[in-house]
Amino acid sequence: MAQRTAIMDQRPPASQSRGQLTQPATSPQATRVPRRRWRDWRLVLGVLLVLGSAVLGGRVVGAADDTVAVWAADADLVEGMQLRPGSLVAVPVRLESAAEAYLTGPVPDGYVVVRPVSAGELVPAAAVVPASETTRTARLVALSLEPESVPGGLEAGDRVDVWLVPDLLAEPDAPASLVVDGVSVASTQVPDAGFGAAATPGSVVVSLDTDMLGSDLPDVTARLVAGSAAGRLVLTLDPAPR
Repeated sequence: MAQRTAIMDQRPPASQSRGQLTQPATSPQATRVPRRRWRDWRLVLGVLLVLGSAVLGGRVVGAADDTVAVWAADADLVEGMQLRPGSLVAVPVRLESAAEAYLTGPVPDGYVVVRPVSAGELVPAAAVVPASETTRTARLVALSLEPESVPGGLEAGDRVDVWLVPDLLAEPDAPASLVVDGVSVASTQVPDAGFGAAATPGSVVVSLDTDMLGSDLPDVTARLVAGSAAGRLVLTLDPAPR
């Protein structure tokens, strides 16, 4: 009996137990996760890169649209020769206001070169004129020559004197005779005059000025063709400027 009384004395009062049961539980305070600012900067940087690429691409396309097709010499153009489409090649260049100084548009028909133009060079508009505006026309003659009969380093645009060497068997004491002097070289394909080169003739195309030769043009042409066929022509470099 005494033990039961002790247990009952240890129980809390009824009012206290009910108060504790009705007291609401306290919720933990929510913690806000801070925003990661570095993600915002990456997004902004990506947008700027896309915009920059678009602007740069637009400028490149715009610059390409500003190019103009200008005619360049596909081979050496010599004074007096007729201008032909096959001797030109279209080159896209960006010249802006300077484009008017060069040959553009359709290749003009019946034009003559009045100023030498090297292969790969843009053709100046002033380098060609209608044939009716000039008396300077040319006749191109291809000469077959041994490498030792051609000056070393001969290039298109150089001027040469053409000599006819006599047949030494028939005329051992006869001197060489000048066929024509100061003619312009239109093109040259001559191998080096080394060992075995003599067995491979070269080719030099000369331009004969029809206005300067006048009535002598047929005779000069005939002598050049005959001398080339016989292998008796020799070229010497004319020191006159191009």
